[in-house]
Amino acid sequence: MELRREVFQGQMLLPDRDFAPTQTSVEVRWDPLTGHAARLVRSPSPLFPPSGFDLEALAEQTEQTCPFCPDRLERMTPMFPPELWPEGRIRSGEAVGFPNLLPYAQHTAVSVYSPALHFLPLERMTPRLVADNLAAQVAFCAAVARHDPAARWASVNANHMLPSGSSLFHPHLQGLAQPAPCHHAAAAGRGADRAVRRLPGH
Repeated sequence: MELRREVFQGQMLLPDRDFAPTQTSVEVRWDPLTGHAARLVRSPSPLFPPSGFDLEALAEQTEQTCPFCPDRLERMTPMFPPELWPEGRIRSGEAVGFPNLLPYAQHTAVSVYSPALHFLPLERMTPRLVADNLAAQVAFCAAVARHDPAARWASVNANHMLPSGSSLFHPHLQGLAQPAPCHHAAAAGRGADRAVRRLPGH
């Protein structure tokens, strides 16, 4: 499988350099399974001005009513049916997984990195926290596969805190399993099939 990238060079006359010719570049990378392209744009200065928004202060405000925090998680979050997960909630290290109250697929799960970590900026994210939370989602997908073999398309997604569009402040992952793939998973599946067929002996 080839990981393809290419850097394209251009030129412009910049006003802050007395309109002297200046080299520009953009790097394009292609997903080997779907063919989708992504562009890496470099800028000598930040593209957006720094924000003075105080996420930590908002964390303190939202923690008072957060259903994922320690004193509320057990009584405010749903549980899986016993045939899917007998204990009701999936636990892995500090991570806890439970059904999504707003299901967007046949089988859905939310898993928090830790009930105690309502505010988790990326610089405080540890490999252990990520591994445990992913393990909770993998356990959910495996349980669904045993319970409902038709739900063979699974994905795990994350919107980390409000700047990424998350509707709940408390950092969490979302997982799903269903019989039909989403668009991107279907494209990746077709690409994987093509890649396997190109292997020797296929």
